[in-house]
Amino acid sequence: MYENRIKHLEEAHHALDKRIRGLEATGIYEDEQLHELKKQKLRLNFQKQLIHYLFAWQMLGNHEMNHYLLQ
Repeated sequence: MYENRIKHLEEAHHALDKRIRGLEATGIYEDEQLHELKKQKLRLNFQKQLIHYLFAWQMLGNHEMNHYLLQ
């Protein structure tokens, strides 16, 4: 379950990165358009990190993770 979602996010992140690089290479883009694409890319990265965190939380169990976080 987690693996599929992470894979999807990584593919979407890669596609956005490719699109951003393409726009920057041509120099033909609206600043707002590029800014929005970069924000989308950051959101995807955040979602991926959150899923990794939640997966670790589930694997370690709440008690062990709380101990780790409180050190």
